[in-house]
Parts: sequence; C-alpha cells; structure tokens
Amino acid sequence: MLDGVMLLWFLLTALSLLYVVIDIRTTPASPVLKWGFILLTAYTGPLGAFLYVLGCREPLPGLHERYVATRWTRVGSLPDETRPGGHPKPRVARLSVEG
Repeated sequence: MLDGVMLLWFLLTALSLLYVVIDIRTTPASPVLKWGFILLTAYTGPLGAFLYVLGCREPLPGLHERYVATRWTRVGSLPDETRPGGHPKPRVARLSVEG
C-alpha cells in the first residue's frame, strides 16, 4: 500500500517538475525566482507546482506588464519620499504619521 502511494507521489512530483521547468521559460520573472520555483517544486511536488501557478505564472499574455505598471504594486519608497541622507522613509512610519 505504502509503496503504491510513494510511487504515485514521485510520479506526480516528476510531472509537476517537468511542467514547471517547461512553462517557466516564458515567465517574465527574474532568474533567481525561476530557480526558486524549480527547487520548490522539486522538494514539494504538486504543491510547489500549485504555488507556481498561483504566484509566478502569467495568467494571460500581456497582463504582467499591465499589473506592474500600476503604482500600488511597487514595493519600497518612491523617489520623492527620501530623507536628507538619501535613505527612504519606511512605509510603516509614513503610514502612521500621515494616515
């Protein structure tokens, strides 16, 4: 019984890893993120492939550029929010002072 379950798990892991390796070449992500999802899928199997589809895969062609073009999706401080030393203000401090 356990042998069959383990065989099924390894088969699903191999198929998930193959899917991620083939599909990730067309994803507009950094190479570090690509390798991270490949390793995550190799370690966690179908769960890693599910997280890849949710977190890294572009749902339709061209939507990634529209998503990153909006200002609210950018992480970090904007150029006009710098202190005298050139260090950006933390977001939490900005929200607690102004908001």
